[in-house]
Amino acid sequence: MLPFAGVEVIALAAAFCLCCRRAGDFERIRIVGGCVLVEVRDGEDTRSCELERAWVRIAERETDGAYRLTLSARNTEVEIGRHMDDARKRQLAATLRRALRSGLAGC
Repeated sequence: MLPFAGVEVIALAAAFCLCCRRAGDFERIRIVGGCVLVEVRDGEDTRSCELERAWVRIAERETDGAYRLTLSARNTEVEIGRHMDDARKRQLAATLRRALRSGLAGC
């Protein structure tokens, strides 16, 4: 019985470690003047990109039953809303469209 308890404790510790690694994941989108700044943290990896607001396009795709939302400008594409359900992704797309139309300035 004792060996099984040890295995359970090790499995529980591994699960906590995996959860903690992803607890800090986030996506941050800021519109500053003529720039759209996107910052994505995925585990230990943090990526950021700066898109020219005038060129930003919002693409909504249904791929293999999964709804995907991306921002693209020129040769750069960033998937956003990966941690949201489909309804919230659609809400995010509508909010971003309104924010992008609210005025353009240089980057």
